[in-house]
Amino acid sequence: YTSGTLLILKEGIIAEDSETEVYYEYYRDTDEQFHTAAIGFGPSDNAIIDVNYSSFDEKQIDSSIARVDAFNVFSELKFRFENIDLKFTPEYSRSKFGDQEGNALFLRSDISSDKIRLFSIFESYDKQYKSLVPNKFKLGNIKNRMAIGATYYPVDFLDIEVKWKKTHSQIQSNDKENTEEELNGKILFSKNMYPALSLSARNRTLKGEDYNSDKKTVKGDFEYDFSSELLKNLSLKSMRVYAVWRRSWEDINVNEKLSL
Repeated sequence: YTSGTLLILKEGIIAEDSETEVYYEYYRDTDEQFHTAAIGFGPSDNAIIDVNYSSFDEKQIDSSIARVDAFNVFSELKFRFENIDLKFTPEYSRSKFGDQEGNALFLRSDISSDKIRLFSIFESYDKQYKSLVPNKFKLGNIKNRMAIGATYYPVDFLDIEVKWKKTHSQIQSNDKENTEEELNGKILFSKNMYPALSLSARNRTLKGEDYNSDKKTVKGDFEYDFSSELLKNLSLKSMRVYAVWRRSWEDINVNEKLSL
């Protein structure tokens, strides 16, 4: 197996319930093969279309090698109405593995203006769908995922953000489904010559085969960089004050299995 070290240097980023996703590349087995061909074109400055075909080998449990053929279409469409920008990003994929065929769909839309930004995401994967990078999640293989979010800028130095996400995953061995739902809110005050303040709240619900979890977290951040004018008399080049306050509550219910 591959091992490594991930170092996070900035204070306050990682908390007890933080989740970190690491993406990495590796060399596939020398007995396996991978081929791909793609064509991309842009009919205009506001449209991009990419078509991709790939073929790769997948090692089976019995160490045999099986071939997977995949087809993918990706596009990005942009529109503008007065001071509102819209972007639509659809993607469709299809794979064939022996007699099994599977589909995957990804849709994202973005709406932005000077005062507000909105986004929505939907993605869905068939159980038979296969890709070079598996659609794995911490609770199993992703079946479908939905997310929406909004960021509002009432003034230049104030951000108000709300996000919601729900993920359905499937355990490959027994077809049981797990669900994770998350709601986040954050207020950020950041103005020149003033301390930066943020207050965030999070509610995460896990519904799994073995247990259910409901966790609420509240976090506050304070950061202030002293200006060079204030530090002249102290013979200091820089000075920063940083503080974090955090509290969380979690209710866990274990689903006990009775054996007769």
